Amino acid sequence: MDPVILSDVPLERFQQQCYLCMERGEEKRAYLGACMPCNKPGCKKVRLKHKKIQR
Repeated sequence: MDPVILSDVPLERFQQQCYLCMERGEEKRAYLGACMPCNKPGCKKVRLKHKKIQR
């Protein structure tokens, strides 16, 4: 997997919610990180990359 450069991630991705966390009832966690499209061919769902941002 290639490294993710946070400054290159579009701001809109940080404003999306993770459907996996919402299905599990983890609403607070659903907005942490940035959403990325699922990498399974044909899947249109998004998943959230829960990464701590270190400065």
